[in-house]
Amino acid sequence: MNASSQESVFESTAKVFMTAYYVAKNNKPFTDFESLIDLQHANSANLGRVLHSVDIIEHVSSQMKKELLKKIIETKSKITVLADESTSVGHKSTLIVFLKASVDGDMEPIAFPLDLVELDSMSAAHIKEQIMGCLLKNGFTVELLREILIGFCSDGASVMLGVKSGVGKLLQDDFPGIILGTALITDWSLLLTRHWM
Repeated sequence: MNASSQESVFESTAKVFMTAYYVAKNNKPFTDFESLIDLQHANSANLGRVLHSVDIIEHVSSQMKKELLKKIIETKSKITVLADESTSVGHKSTLIVFLKASVDGDMEPIAFPLDLVELDSMSAAHIKEQIMGCLLKNGFTVELLREILIGFCSDGASVMLGVKSGVGKLLQDDFPGIILGTALITDWSLLLTRHWM
């Protein structure tokens, strides 16, 4: 392969990655990726014969997530864990764990999916264990969480927010400073105001 054709392949690949970056950065659905590739082809953009798959988006978004988590951990940004229980196609209970954080003081807090966790049990203790495992797997330590975890929000089901033994209460036992809320209390400023009162 000569230098000019190698440069052309590099440029085509870069265009595909920039499109994937756009989709991931702007929280667009994966289905938009192929449509954007088709649009670029229609506008005569040369994207070469590179494989245009969601694997590229998964790669770009996983790298973005790593950088985001690294910055949250380094700057000790305050975080809220948002948990949403769902059922998979195979009728297996799952938990989507989101984080909400302001990565630096200048930007609005963002919520992003941290992980999808399969649940073997719907007990509050098991769900709390899975949330903690998810946070630890993604680079947080218990000591750091004691410093930066300010809230836990969920759909409001009693297993999540039960006053005596819900997931939120179990988390609050380990992290007394956190505020519990339902998905209706996702306004960051409200949560911060309640936290500092």
